Amino acid sequence: MEIGVSPVISGSERQSARAPRPNVPDWSCAPWTGNGQPVRNVTIGLTWALTQLTPEAPLSVAKPFETESLTKIIILLTDGENTQNRFTTNSAQIDERTELACNNVKAKKIRLYTIRVIDGNADLLRNCATKTSMYYDVQTASQLNPVFEAIGNEIASIRLTQ
Repeated sequence: MEIGVSPVISGSERQSARAPRPNVPDWSCAPWTGNGQPVRNVTIGLTWALTQLTPEAPLSVAKPFETESLTKIIILLTDGENTQNRFTTNSAQIDERTELACNNVKAKKIRLYTIRVIDGNADLLRNCATKTSMYYDVQTASQLNPVFEAIGNEIASIRLTQ
C-alpha cells in the first residue's frame, strides 16, 4: 500500500523573510500586518494540500484517488485564528471557507488530521478532522513530537492492516 502525505503549515508557521520579532516563540515565524498582528488563513494551507494530492493542474503528479491500496493523508497544523483572506478580515466568514475546504478534503476520502497549537478555533479544527480522534490540541511546542509520533503510529497501523 502506498501513502500520500501532505503536511500543511498554515499562516504563521510559514517562514517569514522579515527579521525575528520580539515576544514570538522561535518555532512560530508569522507574516505580520502593519498593526503588529499575525496574518493567518488556514483555508489557503488546506487548499494547497488538497491540490498537492489531486492529479489535476496545476500540480498533476499525484496518483488518482481511485488508485488501489493508496491512502492520502493531510496533517493540518495551525497556531491561531483565521484572521485575514483576500475577501475579509472577519474570522467567522473565513472559518466558513475553511469549513468548506475541510468538507472538500473529506469528500475526496483523504484522511485529515488537525493540530491546534495554543490558539485557534478548536471547534472548527475538531470538526475539520476526519474523526474527532484525529484532532490534537497542543499547548506547548514540546507536545508536538508525541503528537506526530501518535499520528505516525496510526498511519503505520493503517499501512500494515490494509
